Amino acid sequence: MNRSRSRRGLMLAGALLWSVTTVPAQAQDESPNEDLTLEDFAEALPLSVKENRAIHTLLLPEAIYRGSVRPDFADVRIFNRAGETVPFAMRALSDSVKQHEEEVELPFFPLQAAEQEGAGSSALAFSAETRSDGSITRVNVQLKPQEGKKDGSARDIVAYLVDASQLKAPIYALSLFFESSEGEDVSNRVAQVRVEASDNLSDFRSVGRPQAVVRVAYGGEEIIRTRLEVPGEDARYLRLSWSGRLPGALVSLKAWSSKSEAHENVVTKAFDGVREGSSKNFVYDLGGSLPIDRVRVILGEDNLLIAAKIEASDSAPGPYSLLDERTYYRVRYEGALLESPPSPLKRRRAAFLRLSAQGPGASFGVQAPRLEVTRQADQLLFAERGAGPFQLAFGHHSALKSRLSVQDLLAPLPPEVRASLPLSDTEVGEAREVAGAAARLAPPEPPPWKKYALWAVLVGAVLVLGAAALSLLRSQKEEASR
Repeated sequence: MNRSRSRRGLMLAGALLWSVTTVPAQAQDESPNEDLTLEDFAEALPLSVKENRAIHTLLLPEAIYRGSVRPDFADVRIFNRAGETVPFAMRALSDSVKQHEEEVELPFFPLQAAEQEGAGSSALAFSAETRSDGSITRVNVQLKPQEGKKDGSARDIVAYLVDASQLKAPIYALSLFFESSEGEDVSNRVAQVRVEASDNLSDFRSVGRPQAVVRVAYGGEEIIRTRLEVPGEDARYLRLSWSGRLPGALVSLKAWSSKSEAHENVVTKAFDGVREGSSKNFVYDLGGSLPIDRVRVILGEDNLLIAAKIEASDSAPGPYSLLDERTYYRVRYEGALLESPPSPLKRRRAAFLRLSAQGPGASFGVQAPRLEVTRQADQLLFAERGAGPFQLAFGHHSALKSRLSVQDLLAPLPPEVRASLPLSDTEVGEAREVAGAAARLAPPEPPPWKKYALWAVLVGAVLVLGAAALSLLRSQKEEASR
């Protein structure tokens, strides 16, 4: 009788264990709710399209970067007037810029000093012969004889005429390459270069302020800068003149141009840092998770040259990952202020940056450095599904990624239409609060009653199994003793 009761206990315990181990997975791992409406999101931006077309575009507003809480903008949605979600995609414009960048070597012609009538100063007097396409074939400098000189061969070169007539896109930078004569000391040379532009070789206009071209030894480091910024210049000809001394003779000149409109969308902001413990470390709050393409360190004091690193993180405490590490400087030399140029970076999003001086005794001084962050906004593309007005909603703690790839969204369009999409054809209104900040915060998890119940059944099954096994053992001992 005892043995029969023990066997029934074992069978009951086994059944309990089987029921615990075969509980459906969905009972333990419930998926997040994907049926979200406009009212579920923290904020929304009204969108107004300018014309009827299959696909509309807009530059992602900064409010999205600051208000989105999900990775890869998973908590971004577009709703039409009926409250239906609209298919959309995103792409980084910096990628399209890289695909269209061109580095082109341009022809240039040296211009020598020419003596003006009735004046003691040198002037640039020249004439140029051009082809039908505007390219320069020959430059004639109009020189007057000088005492002790039969021709102009020994005269100083005071400018360069650059032929950019064959470029098909605006120039945004020039790279200059110099070569020094044998035995010539070019270790400390500074020149303030003035860039002028013209479309007819007679009327030249200034392009920005003079920029320093430098080769200087300072603090054990060599500071070299031979790049001129001329963003968006679309002239056929350029003229470079200077005061001071160039670091050698110009032997090559390259122009950087771009066929993309994305350069119109460069956004640069400067941020002040908070000292972290000592003058060696500063933390910069960007006010939200922003994309970063370039960072420039603006040192607060003159004649400072310091090795430092820039790190990025999604939170102030960290962890931080390395973005850039180099020597930064701010030096006044022969009347010119020399500052380290921006550091081009591999694009990433970050909410905090940390600047740290490297080496024993290194310090940024009394005045804190600033960081100048440059980014290009991402482009959002959406289909005109249903009637407007459309709403761009964002900010939800558990939203799942719903956007399409750019290829899938644009697949129905002919290639020529895809290529001609504007940078933006959508007007974006002011952000309005919908569900508010609470939508960004995950609610506290309820007590896991189901898990407690399962564990209780499991423990009960183990106890029943143990009691049945013990009873069976005792009955076997009693039969053996008879």
